[in-house]
Amino acid sequence: MKYLLLLFLITICSCKGREEINFEIHNDSLIDYDSIVITGLGKLKFDNIKSGCKTKGVLDYSRSKTKTDGGYEIKLYSNDSIKNHDFGYYSNGIPSSTHMIITIAKDTINVKEIYDN
Repeated sequence: MKYLLLLFLITICSCKGREEINFEIHNDSLIDYDSIVITGLGKLKFDNIKSGCKTKGVLDYSRSKTKTDGGYEIKLYSNDSIKNHDFGYYSNGIPSSTHMIITIAKDTINVKEIYDN
């Protein structure tokens, strides 16, 4: 019985997982962005993303109290214009992926979601 209890506790504790999402942004457009902001389970901001550049960041959601379903939004700021795009999904405050690669093209934004254990 002790072994079953120990096995149960180990199983429960191992389900915690990482509480962060890695973002990689590729600016393949011809536009230099003043800033790029990603929201959803938290907020991640990148400053001065030039055309042709790549950058990485980590969104830590360990302090998020969100227990609902939702998605992410990316806002691209350039001069006086703002472009936004909704993407991704989380359920009960838990994201469906651990890594997102966002490619900003001339007329579209592509998001590739990756789940690593």
